[in-house]
Order: sequence, then structure tokens, then C-alpha cells
Amino acid sequence: MTLRDTVWDEVLREITRMGYITVSDLPFEESQQYTVRRTLKEMEEAGWLRRRSSHTSKWCLGKKAEVHLNASRDAIQNAREIASEE
Repeated sequence: MTLRDTVWDEVLREITRMGYITVSDLPFEESQQYTVRRTLKEMEEAGWLRRRSSHTSKWCLGKKAEVHLNASRDAIQNAREIASEE
């Protein structure tokens, strides 16, 4: 599995649980941060994640994630609150 695949998997796991993530929530080394951020951007472009603006540090469940993942109502509500407050 590539680093990108590992990032994708970890992001989906955490975002399903919490409804949002920050890069610092993810268990990756500093040297891997470029790939992590690039993968997050790709996930946002594909509709799995969203942010209120490109300047925010929190990534929330996107529309695809809300539809296709088994996220709890609390996680979905957390994501919506975070997306609207930043």
C-alpha cells in the first residue's frame, strides 16, 4: 500500500468517527506532511472532504462521505458545525 492509500484510509476512518480532522490528528511523520496535505486536497476535490475556506485547518465530512460512509449523526452534525463556524 502506498503512503497516499494509507493516508486516504486513515482519513476516512477518523472522519467517520469524529466528523472532522486536522492534519495534526493524523499519525504521520513530518516528512510525510506534503503527501498528507496533497491527499486531503484530492479528497476535497472528489467530494469526500470539505472546508469552509482554503485557509482553515479543519477538514470535515464532504457530501460523498455523508452519503457513503457509516458516520454517526453526531459525526455528521460535528462536521456541519465545524464547516459553518470557521
